[in-house]
Amino acid sequence: MIQPTISVSGFDFDLVESYKIAAHLGKSRVARLTLPNPTGQITDLAIASTSLTFSLDYGPSQDLIFSGKIYEPKYPQRKQVELLCYCDFRKLQIEKFTLTLINQYPSDMLSYFVGKKLGLDVTGIEIYNTMLDRLPLNEMTVIDALRFIHRRMALSHDYWMDTDGVFHWQERNTDQDAVHAFEIGYDADNFDRDNGTFTTEAITLDLCDIVTVIDEDDDEYTCFITGLEWSDTDDGSEIKVFFDEVTA
Repeated sequence: MIQPTISVSGFDFDLVESYKIAAHLGKSRVARLTLPNPTGQITDLAIASTSLTFSLDYGPSQDLIFSGKIYEPKYPQRKQVELLCYCDFRKLQIEKFTLTLINQYPSDMLSYFVGKKLGLDVTGIEIYNTMLDRLPLNEMTVIDALRFIHRRMALSHDYWMDTDGVFHWQERNTDQDAVHAFEIGYDADNFDRDNGTFTTEAITLDLCDIVTVIDEDDDEYTCFITGLEWSDTDDGSEIKVFFDEVTA
């Protein structure tokens, strides 16, 4: 069974009772964890705004799938702690601004809000050299601003926060090589083409990766990953993959 590694403010835990990590384009990464706490040692550590990282150990390497902060520590039982955690993308969803930007490129507008105002890494913002005449915000979030920009400029860029804390905003790249080829019934299951999902055992995958899926009839599909949900099962760690099918 693949074992998770958790660090809370530098304190390492060797056992996690249950976990679910969700990462989707356009949303904050969310971690829901249940940790054993037989000696009460986590109580003083698990406080709001405490940093937390979560990795899965694949043997030769560890795959960091969450980095963020604890927002809601809960103690449902004396010897357990439940943690609800979000990555820094949450700032784009809750911080509100009232101002108007005039005659600027959308990439510069986003760099201003995400970088200067929120203090996040904006090196993942793709340069877009068409000017937007006006961006009026009245008690609106950065996500509201993004939606306004997309609507006014007819854009459909993807945006997300990676585990290194870098904010990305870029046009979708479907011409990249596939990072893995899955065979349904071998290393993947529950292929639902209509809803764009399948499941697999834990493997290193990330948002915006391209993968190939081969179904039971040997039909092959190219899939662009839009979401990943890691969770523990009786047999180990499982990923539910969300995708958009790439058509020629």
